[in-house]
Amino acid sequence: MKSIEIGYRHPAIQQYLETKKGNKKDHFAIESIWSYEKIISTNLKIEDLFYAPECIKDDFQKEVLSVRNLPHLAYQFDLKWGFLISTETYLKRSECFQNL
Repeated sequence: MKSIEIGYRHPAIQQYLETKKGNKKDHFAIESIWSYEKIISTNLKIEDLFYAPECIKDDFQKEVLSVRNLPHLAYQFDLKWGFLISTETYLKRSECFQNL
């Protein structure tokens, strides 16, 4: 998994918004750590992971997205990209999703 820091205008964010709107066939977007708990026992392929370290509040979230665990996560779900986003980008993204 390659990991880069991106902002709100990055094409990956725009692609994610299109997925959330249902405009990408055979793709769907899931949000929050509870989704991880739901899909961990499936054979779903996760293409991209967006995470905002400043927004991680509880110990379970911190463990799942820890530097130690990310390689395991990447292998388990065959992740292509890990996108590190700022709190500001996270909040903008969330506001946009509420308006869908």
